Amino acid sequence: MFFVAFLFYICEVSATSTKLYVDPIGIINRGLNVGSTFWVNINISDVSDLAGFELKLYWDPNILTYNNDNIFVSNIWSDYYTWKRESNVAEGYYYIGFTKRSSSSSFSGNGSLAQIEFKIKNNGMSILDLKETKLGNSNALPIIHALKDGVFSTYPCNSDRTLNDGKCHEACGASQSCDMIRPNNRWCDLYVSKFCSITCSFSQIDCKIYGSSFYCSNGGCMSATSTIYPGPNRGGGGRMPLMMSLSYTNILMILIVLILIGIIIFGILRFSNKNNKVDVNKQAKIL
Repeated sequence: MFFVAFLFYICEVSATSTKLYVDPIGIINRGLNVGSTFWVNINISDVSDLAGFELKLYWDPNILTYNNDNIFVSNIWSDYYTWKRESNVAEGYYYIGFTKRSSSSSFSGNGSLAQIEFKIKNNGMSILDLKETKLGNSNALPIIHALKDGVFSTYPCNSDRTLNDGKCHEACGASQSCDMIRPNNRWCDLYVSKFCSITCSFSQIDCKIYGSSFYCSNGGCMSATSTIYPGPNRGGGGRMPLMMSLSYTNILMILIVLILIGIIIFGILRFSNKNNKVDVNKQAKIL
């Protein structure tokens, strides 16, 4: 019973709505030239009891360079301690870390944590990539959160909602960015919206992309004469691998269940061996 409750707890915590994100999500083809500067914010939303955080924002140092920053932590805590605030121009990252002092209340809600100014070194594109992020509450426990990166490009989006990296981008109109799940996936109209989600089901409308006669059946799109199992290209290409279609939460749950099953089997075998030894000893005494 304890294990079942623990699994439900894991699932509930992982479903948090707290989000750390770059704003604006896309600075694309804005008419900015080499030498121009622009600002982005690092925001947080739907957080509860925030008492400390650290984060790194990475970019391509061949395209962008750090120019300046503003810290907005005073808007969320009345008193705080700055234990990290640095930029690495050569490697292309910005690293900050803050903790509220005991005299300040924790923060709940939405807010902006920092603002960074970039200077354009060369034409091209760069992901504004949030990594190594940690949020903590007043009990020194981690706050589970989602991340949403930004993207900069001096080039416009392609008609298939990709940039010159060949990947789908939310800033180009794709329903989600699939860069981490399906690298170099150029099927942004339908594939991204379905296979980046937790459940990878198809509806009748999804299949109409192939023609008015297609309908959904067993995860594929069928007509009277053909069957299509959507893959990384519009022409089909097979079903999506199982591990790709599962969310990180589902994978974690499966691993935990497998570990628990292993522990139970080990316990049964150990108990069985112990009983066998007792029986052997009893028989030896009788003899």
